[in-house]
Amino acid sequence: MTATTVIRLIASLGLCPGLALLYLRWRDARRFGRWTIAASWALVVAGLAGWTLSGHGDVALSDAFVVVMLAALGVIAGHAAALPAAAKAPRDRGRIGNAPLTLGRGYWGRVVARLLGCVVAAPAAGLMAGVLWRAYGPGDDADRLMTMAVLAVLVMAAAWVAQLMSARPWRMLGLLSAAAAVAAGLVYIPIRLSA
Repeated sequence: MTATTVIRLIASLGLCPGLALLYLRWRDARRFGRWTIAASWALVVAGLAGWTLSGHGDVALSDAFVVVMLAALGVIAGHAAALPAAAKAPRDRGRIGNAPLTLGRGYWGRVVARLLGCVVAAPAAGLMAGVLWRAYGPGDDADRLMTMAVLAVLVMAAAWVAQLMSARPWRMLGLLSAAAAVAAGLVYIPIRLSA
């Protein structure tokens, strides 16, 4: 076994328990406190860092994400296999209990906010995070360009998750738009001043 393989195995030993802790916290929030979330994400980040430091950062990091997705798929498959057949049966989606399903006040406004956040603000925040890294990040041009591409996608995905999970989508839309505007200003103003 090469040193790279050993490092990646050790890094995977951080990734898998991190995902397991996240799953356990999701299953029983009262039993596992808030420390579980921080500890599990720390394990996942440490595992990703171990994969990245094992050599060829861009390829190793994408391999690490595949490992994370496969581990998460294993957790989901195990959970689905443990469900009783009655829980898997289709239900009438038009009703909650005996009451008819209603949209509620402000439903379409939240839909519009989430749509704008996902189509406009999240891609803008991701793109501007990448451009900001390209302008000020360390390393030579090729390293900054590759990191910019990865960072833009990661920030955009995180912004999508934040926008879609937000209980107040208009506020999240404003935060994402403000973050993109600040990043654009940090890139544009020095270029404008030097011209």
